[in-house]
Amino acid sequence: MNQRTLMGATVLLALASAGCGTAGRCDGGAWCGGAAPAEADCIEALAAHRAVDGCGVFADSLAEGGNGTMASPVDSLARAIELARAGRRRVFACNQANFWESVTLPSGIDIHGGFDCDDGWRYEGDALRTRIWNAHDVGDPHTIVPNEGERQGLDDGVTTLTDMNFQLFGSMPPGQTAIGMRVASNAVVELVRSHIIVAEGGAGLPGDGFRTDARERARDGADGNPGGDACSADTVPGGAPVTTVCEDGSESTGGKGGDGRADRGEAGSDGTPLPEPNPRSAGLGGAGGREGSACERGKDGQSGEIGADGRSGRGPGRISRAGWVGESGTDGKQGGNGRGGGGGGGSFGGSAACGASLRGGASGGSGGAGGCGGQGGRGGAYGGASIGILALDGARVTLRQVAIETGDGGDGGDGDYGQDGGVGGRWGGIGQHPGDYRRACDGGSGGWGGRGGNGGAGTGAPSIGIAYVDEEQLTLEDVAFLIGAPGKGGLTYKPDDDKGDDGFAVEMYRFSP
Repeated sequence: MNQRTLMGATVLLALASAGCGTAGRCDGGAWCGGAAPAEADCIEALAAHRAVDGCGVFADSLAEGGNGTMASPVDSLARAIELARAGRRRVFACNQANFWESVTLPSGIDIHGGFDCDDGWRYEGDALRTRIWNAHDVGDPHTIVPNEGERQGLDDGVTTLTDMNFQLFGSMPPGQTAIGMRVASNAVVELVRSHIIVAEGGAGLPGDGFRTDARERARDGADGNPGGDACSADTVPGGAPVTTVCEDGSESTGGKGGDGRADRGEAGSDGTPLPEPNPRSAGLGGAGGREGSACERGKDGQSGEIGADGRSGRGPGRISRAGWVGESGTDGKQGGNGRGGGGGGGSFGGSAACGASLRGGASGGSGGAGGCGGQGGRGGAYGGASIGILALDGARVTLRQVAIETGDGGDGGDGDYGQDGGVGGRWGGIGQHPGDYRRACDGGSGGWGGRGGNGGAGTGAPSIGIAYVDEEQLTLEDVAFLIGAPGKGGLTYKPDDDKGDDGFAVEMYRFSP
């Protein structure tokens, strides 16, 4: 039987001799050894750093499910708080082991740590405080919420925490803010002789990974079809048009090649869609050949525009119940699709070329379809902050003899590189013709798809001792800070070397409500 069990047995025997039995009416820390201590006596004892049975609920993380008395403590702060809400709104916490939990505490319920439950609940907070350890995956930060109105007037509406060490440790998930204590809107807390240690914020995620492999470019344009051979028909059809359908459903079509006829060649069709305006005549079909004039090659299609780069994160961010909210980089815009090339003009045939008066000449090749525009790079996410105390609007916070130690702010995520546009389709060649006589003309090449814009980068996160809204609600006496480094802003592939804003490291920072 260990020391705690022996002590508990001794006290239980004493209670039994007083007529309470081992069960009694001790739920909620109610006194079962006669008349409960007066609240004035409890306050006087607490001022002298003495824990008195009946003045609150007792909690020891190594206990085995007690009823909350000194002899039979409960094994978690959550259970102690639940019992305290129905009785004396006070918890005494053992300092001999760690409480692994996340606490939510209504204003008006107090927790007093630093008591040695292995030595008769003797106070030794100056040497060893009660420790509450919270890995990031345990739950929310320790949170003080407003008084719920129950037992109105029976408490002062203030949560007082004394002789406590709060520690949040471990690697935070990407972009998540590490918070030691969160004081909700309109809640009231007084923290005395305590220490808050907070982990580093999680780094922001980059934008989908950088695309540097040319094989990952957008869809290439289809190559044009060749024209038909001269003298193969009365009308030799030009190369058939080709179409590329991009991921967004948009289309680019190379113009049909001009037909070859006996007396003339037909003009090639225009590629579609044509740019507007079109000062360079991009994508127009070539003229057909006539006696005394040669055909014309189709015009190359216009290449798509490069997508606009995304914006990188800026500014100090804001706070919410979830913590610090920075600014992620925005996505780059998609590059424009290449336009189709024009079809090449056809040529004429007849007796001189074919030995038959009604045979058509070689026909023109069709234009290549345009390549698809590249997708815009994804923006990088902002990093997660490291904040000792987060006091939302209307929260009232008093600190006396408190140390706050924060970790580094998380770096912002890098912006993604925009996807390369697809290659424009090659022109369609011309059909065969006898002795290189009266050649038809090639189609124009399709325009290249424009590269997608690069994604913007996320902001680096701050490291802040106390992030607050209402300055007049703060009271600080003998408060020490050890602040981590700010997170760095994410990087981008933008030509102007743009990056996200760096975070900042300060003891206190006031945010707008």
